[in-house]
Amino acid sequence: MATQTEKDLPRGHGYIDHVFLGYRAGLDAGFLPERRISCPMSGDYTPQQVRRARVEGRLLGQVRDLLILRKPCEGETASTGIPNTQFP
Repeated sequence: MATQTEKDLPRGHGYIDHVFLGYRAGLDAGFLPERRISCPMSGDYTPQQVRRARVEGRLLGQVRDLLILRKPCEGETASTGIPNTQFP
């Protein structure tokens, strides 16, 4: 998933954080977070893409995220999405 920063944005929105929305949707569906992996993009932008982004005042996306969610095991709860770790 990547943050949407340019095309088809609702009026008044500078970006849409699809990673955050996906995380929330997973929690709401009863899943637990297992891992978030950052997946850097190559950054092979053409000079024309760089110039256009400068003129339009946009950032060029460089990162995507992979969210790993899992079904809770018996006895676990997905209510908060925060592991219930107790220390001695």
